[in-house]
Amino acid sequence: MALFNKTKYEVSNDKTNEIIHKLDQILCNQLALNKRLDEMEKKIEINTGAHTQELAILKEMVKKNIVITPTPSFPLKSTEDMTVMENKIGEDFEKYVDIIKIIISPDGLIKNFCKIIDISIILSHNYDGTQNKKAFKEFKLLNMAIYEAVRCERLTEQDYAKKIRNCFKIHKARHFRTMSYNKKIGKI
Repeated sequence: MALFNKTKYEVSNDKTNEIIHKLDQILCNQLALNKRLDEMEKKIEINTGAHTQELAILKEMVKKNIVITPTPSFPLKSTEDMTVMENKIGEDFEKYVDIIKIIISPDGLIKNFCKIIDISIILSHNYDGTQNKKAFKEFKLLNMAIYEAVRCERLTEQDYAKKIRNCFKIHKARHFRTMSYNKKIGKI
């Protein structure tokens, strides 16, 4: 009965408030959509920049007449493979720098280190050769090629050594975490 006691002005005011509330909801939804679109545009810009960088590297390689064929030599799976790669890098340093640049882009060295060095090497080596491990730094040409590939990040040699040590640390931790998880779920 309260509806019948309301005046036309009160009914009109209720409808206006309802419309205003719905418009507020629409505006909130629109703002949320705009925010999501902005985030997507940023991601697209980042990906476009990474692909532009890869394209520039490939164009540069074409100018230098460097032909990249799929190479079974990466990731390096043994110390012998690393020694062979040292010799190959000694023969054509720039080619292998460009190949390593392609391997590690666009995500960087830390994420893609295992695409250069196999986990078996990561487990049996460390950068300095401490704690009964073999020294990765003994492979000077391979280290120089990796250093040159990431040099655009303005790394000093000390920063490079820290970054490689960190790569070893992160990939060993990932490996042992995966092994532990597989053991828990019964895959091993």
